[in-house]
Amino acid sequence: MKLFIKICLPIASIIFCLKVSGQDIQYTRMIIERLASQEFAGRSIADSGIFKAASFIENQFRSNGVLPLAQLDNNYKQCFPVSSSLSITAADIKLDGKE
Repeated sequence: MKLFIKICLPIASIIFCLKVSGQDIQYTRMIIERLASQEFAGRSIADSGIFKAASFIENQFRSNGVLPLAQLDNNYKQCFPVSSSLSITAADIKLDGKE
């Protein structure tokens, strides 16, 4: 027990006293503003915005050292089917009771 107190307690104290850094708010804001920008057209399926956003996210992963998954054949992109029933062909919009 004395060995535990002499060795582990000081090590634990040092670990708890180290500065813990959180998420970089400026970087996070830049990512959110960029993905919400007109450049990606709302990440629309209707135009190339979704592909531009996917490439941007992939480049961010790569530059931050995030490794692709082996289950995805060492790729960052995961394909999944999207039902054609999700496509909007026409929409009626009302604002303050006016179309």
